[in-house]
Amino acid sequence: MGAFNINITGVGGHGCERKAKPGEKLYGRCGRFTCPDCAAYDFVQRLKQAGMLREGDTATGQELKDGEEPPAGAEVYFTDGEHRLVHESVEGGKRFWKKPHQALFTHWPDSPTSVVDDMLKNERRSGQF
Repeated sequence: MGAFNINITGVGGHGCERKAKPGEKLYGRCGRFTCPDCAAYDFVQRLKQAGMLREGDTATGQELKDGEEPPAGAEVYFTDGEHRLVHESVEGGKRFWKKPHQALFTHWPDSPTSVVDDMLKNERRSGQF
């Protein structure tokens, strides 16, 4: 068992959910076979049902050695000498990084007008059509 990352870059198909604004739920799925939004959402739901994706859970992480930087997008947290979580670095403690489970669908990636949908929370994260 280990962390995995799936990146798919495609083109074509006109999706649904064009009216949602950032923070709004994406409830108006069309269900068309050719809809990229629906296909991506269905795929994420299958991974959730298989126990491979869980909202709010940690996907991967590890201890940071002295001077080591965490990967981009990772959250850093600290423990004391007895492995209890603390709010900041303490003498004898350790520093770790973690990344949460996530499933993002980005329309027009690398564009200033990109739209990002969070497939785990089923809501628009940023942007607008």
